[in-house]
Amino acid sequence: MPEAASTGDVSLGDVIRAWRLLGATTDDERGAIARTLGFDLRDATPTPTQRPRPQPIEDDERPAEPVARDLAAPPGAEQPQPIELVPFTDVEMNPMALPAQGLPRPVAVAPAVLEPLFAAAWSRAIASTLTEHSAPVGPLDIERTIDLLARRLPIRKLPRRNRLVSATEVAVVIDTRGTLAWFRDDADLLIARLDAVTRAAVGVVDSDGAPVLASAMGASDAAGVIARSSADPDDDDAADEPPRDQVRIGAHGRVIGLTDLGLGSSWMPGDPGRAEAWIELAIALRARGASLAIVTPVPVGRIPPRLARLAPCIYWDRSTRPGTVHRLVKART
Repeated sequence: MPEAASTGDVSLGDVIRAWRLLGATTDDERGAIARTLGFDLRDATPTPTQRPRPQPIEDDERPAEPVARDLAAPPGAEQPQPIELVPFTDVEMNPMALPAQGLPRPVAVAPAVLEPLFAAAWSRAIASTLTEHSAPVGPLDIERTIDLLARRLPIRKLPRRNRLVSATEVAVVIDTRGTLAWFRDDADLLIARLDAVTRAAVGVVDSDGAPVLASAMGASDAAGVIARSSADPDDDDAADEPPRDQVRIGAHGRVIGLTDLGLGSSWMPGDPGRAEAWIELAIALRARGASLAIVTPVPVGRIPPRLARLAPCIYWDRSTRPGTVHRLVKART
């Protein structure tokens, strides 16, 4: 539509309305009516509908490879805008600044301090209780004395109440089979703590499973007797097997076994027969007047009930309290 310039209060709508009322059909008639109403109509500049065709190039200026030609855009379509290509530039890397003497030598870092499995605040009390056993050295047992008198039984020795006292000997047996290999450093910390709270030195025995209790005879003779007694007499191959590791302990001594009792872990199969070997050791120690205490990473719910009745089984974990250890040791020894 031609552009219009208004000079009065008459709008372009009034001009169009006048065209309809007067029946103007030609441009001259419409222009005359518009000028009468104060509008000056001017022709708009025509918009190009097609891009100019490129000039033909000579044969010697043609590129070696064919060039794609632009297709003519349909009338009324928007013309594509040219894309400006930016040439690629090399990325500059800043070189690493190294000292004149080269890279520094690595410095040895001290390993982190290993925390004991028993809580640090309670480890001394727990270790001290582990080296104790019940003995009739407490106050007089009045009730038992009256019972003996009432039944007119001879009193050769005044009965006394049991009290926990330090063992005369302490031997720690480390079960090298099963999951205990993971706790070797923890075992060394516990042994050092036990050695610090006892009067006598703490003996250490590495054993593949439960050890055997050495008798009063020589070591070689005792090994042969124990090996033959524990084997099947009809099995010739069993007599040739080497004996298990031995532990020597006297009366009123304490053996502390660090073991998983052959129960394994959640991803390792266990061996129930190994727990039976520890039960046999507990019975043999009681017959000699000594006692056994088990320290194990196995939860209490998985301990065989028969072993729990014969020896205190202490859960080797930071949740274990000294009162729990004291109660178990006092009731089982």
